[in-house]
Amino acid sequence: MELVIGPGVKATEKKVRSSLLFADWMKRRDSNWKGTVTVNVADIWKTDRKIHALYLTVEEKGDPWPVQFILRTETVDVLTILTDGIERHIVFVAQYRPAISAFVMSNVAGGIEQGETVEGAAEREVRQEIGLEKSIKFSLERLQQKAVLASPGMINERTYLLKATIRVDTKRLAKLLKQLKGKRTGVKQEGEILKTCTRPDKRAMQFIESQPNPDAKTLLSLSLGL
Repeated sequence: MELVIGPGVKATEKKVRSSLLFADWMKRRDSNWKGTVTVNVADIWKTDRKIHALYLTVEEKGDPWPVQFILRTETVDVLTILTDGIERHIVFVAQYRPAISAFVMSNVAGGIEQGETVEGAAEREVRQEIGLEKSIKFSLERLQQKAVLASPGMINERTYLLKATIRVDTKRLAKLLKQLKGKRTGVKQEGEILKTCTRPDKRAMQFIESQPNPDAKTLLSLSLGL
């Protein structure tokens, strides 16, 4: 297999080959596979300097049609429930998505950092994207054990679906619901700007279905977790 680093890519061949993303992809291929793999983009996070996404063009020997796709680290998608034991409200976040030039309302979600567990990533994302105080505890459970594939024709991203349940007393519930109405959150140094909102659990599915761009993972987690 020949590996070509495209112009402008800020990663060496050695760095690409040694990345967990590329190594995992190679393990899934036939050991006798022959062809050329061109790295068009290497997305390196500033926080840990690791490669978290690779945009590839793959030309298999003897096949006249090259294919293009993205390798990306695994992610978590967290259905977040806020409850006092009587009422249940779902917390959503709105984020601008350049690929469709529009805001998308969805669950809390994000990438699993190298060395991080699925549950560790889910807890970090819930606290970051909702702006949850450290004093507020919550439980986590997986909605299913296997990760799901969102769009395997274009990207290998595997997403773990989880449910976070934040239990508070009635007084604090009312306070949090008020705070989460249009609250701006996200990691600013990563250019992440989010806005939170809540809906009663009985209206949550209808709310996402009514969005101009309904998020599939959010709909799936709502059907599994409510």
